[in-house]
Amino acid sequence: MSRQADGLPEFQSIVRLACSDTKSRIAERLTQCQPGSAAAKACIAALAIREGATAEALRILRRLAAQVWSEDRSAIVDLFVPLLGTLNLLDEAEEVLDSIVPSNEAQRASFAAQRSVILAMRGNDQSSLIAARTAEELIRNSDDPFRHWTVLSRLSISAYYRADGTESIDLALRAVYLARKAGYRRLAAVSYTTARSAASALLANPRLAMLYAKKTTQFDRVPGGGV
Repeated sequence: MSRQADGLPEFQSIVRLACSDTKSRIAERLTQCQPGSAAAKACIAALAIREGATAEALRILRRLAAQVWSEDRSAIVDLFVPLLGTLNLLDEAEEVLDSIVPSNEAQRASFAAQRSVILAMRGNDQSSLIAARTAEELIRNSDDPFRHWTVLSRLSISAYYRADGTESIDLALRAVYLARKAGYRRLAAVSYTTARSAASALLANPRLAMLYAKKTTQFDRVPGGGV
């Protein structure tokens, strides 16, 4: 199994890029993948998500989840489960999580954070809080900024669905700090979007929402152009 410059196996590296980088860079990476490979399919699914073609992305990711194995299957959760949540396919999202055994503490934290979001979307606030606290404890000592961001970002979203605007913004800004420190500009933009939504919908603070909207735009572009 070949490893990339970030030390990860190719498929896991591709999934991280698909979650964190610009459309143009994902498209560039796609040209370097073997046609029809799992890595190529992950890139195509990520591009479909960015372009709003959710039905196409869902079709690809469903087949891909059945195709890949072991740690690669754990990696696909980062693309697949958030999409299922966006489409309100919560039973399927839980089935995906239940079908995979996370291989390390950081992945267990990520899975717990994903479950926290699902539980909050179902209105089960107490269980969502328990899952959130588990995720925070598991990720506390992680030295993986992408995985740490994933957990904080998901917990910010779960707090949003529990209608806790202050907690949602606090977690989103912690995620922004991690993303900026690690150079993940798009991930910073994603977390600023959550903060903006919480400021607007939960705190009824349009000035704060506007500030986070401007930050989202600022970080959703890379120097020299591209989104």
